[in-house]
Amino acid sequence: MNYFSWLEYRSYNTSNEPRVWLFKWAADEADFKAFSRARQIAVHRIGIEAARNDVTDWEGSMRNRLATLVALFIAAGMGAARAEPLPTQRYLPASVAITAALAAFDTCVKAGHHVSVEVMNHNAMILATLHHELATIHSSYSAHAKAYTVLSYSFASGETTSGEIARRITKNPADVARIQGIPGLILAPGGVLIQFGKQTVGAIGVGGSSGPVNDELCAKAGIDKIRDHLTP
Repeated sequence: MNYFSWLEYRSYNTSNEPRVWLFKWAADEADFKAFSRARQIAVHRIGIEAARNDVTDWEGSMRNRLATLVALFIAAGMGAARAEPLPTQRYLPASVAITAALAAFDTCVKAGHHVSVEVMNHNAMILATLHHELATIHSSYSAHAKAYTVLSYSFASGETTSGEIARRITKNPADVARIQGIPGLILAPGGVLIQFGKQTVGAIGVGGSSGPVNDELCAKAGIDKIRDHLTP
């Protein structure tokens, strides 16, 4: 329950001229009783100096209580902040993504394959893409879809290559039908997850070689090139 009361508080300046303040306070029952007592003393003018001291003591007590509450709230807030720090997020820099893409591309080209390579970050944002001048039209889409597929499924399944995902899903026609209904996914080897320790930071996809196994080998060669960046 809240209590409201008015307090007339008189004091005197150096010229002995009276000054009057009116205070309104909402408090609990104990505070209200203390407040009422101060008000009665001031209104009945039972010793102006006594009234001034009584009211001052009550105001000081309330200020101390409020200061204590504020300090407790601040301490609680600081404790909560220390108990729940923001998470640390690793990410794949564009420069490292380009290094991986070039290594995968060069590995396939040296083996006589005209391919496309794409590297994306953990949010599937493209960081690097390469397309051989003699690669087929669809190889660029294939590289993107393979990286996107392994990135999409790895969070739930724990698989690290699109080849592993393809082997599992193709065993069940219902699963094949479901994945074919999701835009951007493909069931073929050539996509490999990029991880810093156990944290996923991106994926690399290769498409257009003479066989999907070669695509995956080239993708893994790209990751091997940046292995030093992925070791905690």
